[in-house]
Amino acid sequence: MPDPIGWAVLVVGALAGSLVGGVAGFGTGIIMLPLVAWVLGLRSAVPVLTVTMALGNLARIW
Repeated sequence: MPDPIGWAVLVVGALAGSLVGGVAGFGTGIIMLPLVAWVLGLRSAVPVLTVTMALGNLARIW
């Protein structure tokens, strides 16, 4: 479980990633992968990003 600083890093990174992703059409995963790996650990980064990116893409389709 991340501490408050970890949550803040993830929130700021998600906002930056969504801005880049909205403008360029890609890049959210590239920005978020190192941040999630740093906050949650390397073993958790890939499953967490897989689920969140899938939900984000489903939201775009909807």
